[in-house]
Amino acid sequence: MIDKSKVGNEIIGFILNCDNCSYSEEFQVGNNWDEFIEDAKESGWRFKKFEDGNWEHYCSVCVEEYNE
Repeated sequence: MIDKSKVGNEIIGFILNCDNCSYSEEFQVGNNWDEFIEDAKESGWRFKKFEDGNWEHYCSVCVEEYNE
């Protein structure tokens, strides 16, 4: 799950939550979606889109465990 991180009404970034282990990480990139996705992938996060349009998000630890 992805949530917006705000101070008042200003978006200061995004909070990414792992759908497997519930680990969360905040990316302070303002309201820049593309930078957020790039930073998350560089940090080892992976995303999976399903046919119904829903997404799941996996932290680097869960990605490594799944790939073993």
